[in-house]
Amino acid sequence: MEQLSMFEGGPSFPMSYDDIDSLYKQYIFEGETDNDVFTSSEVKNGRSYFFYGQKVFEFIPGDNDQARLKIMGEDKKPITLKPNNTAANELEKCLQALKTKKQRIFRNLISDTFGCCNDFNRCSDAKECIHKDDRFYNGCMYRTNLEAGRIFYGKNKNAGADI
Repeated sequence: MEQLSMFEGGPSFPMSYDDIDSLYKQYIFEGETDNDVFTSSEVKNGRSYFFYGQKVFEFIPGDNDQARLKIMGEDKKPITLKPNNTAANELEKCLQALKTKKQRIFRNLISDTFGCCNDFNRCSDAKECIHKDDRFYNGCMYRTNLEAGRIFYGKNKNAGADI
């Protein structure tokens, strides 16, 4: 069976590091600007990949008999995918799970809390924090008000006394 026929209409199983980068950009990347959103390090026969410093999968490049993608499951047990026995929809589900995991890791990053940054007017006008790809998003207390619909500044002001 030709590999392309197995994966029509969905992502192709990665066979190289460039394929991993391409899948990341196509299915997981959301415009983040932090340098450590997606990193990798060499391991025996391949690379380990990390979101915000947390290992999420390993990849061993190769042909149909050698390539392996080992995704760290929620229960800490890895799920190993191989080119010859992984359907495109299964790979796509794993990529979506990785995207969700990346978002969860980001939301759980430890950050000091503060009232708001100097962009409070821009955030108020946007009705949401404009720094979604920045770590200090997690510590902004004003963001929690915006998410609850309480806007204290700007053209959308609907709460609090006149300031």
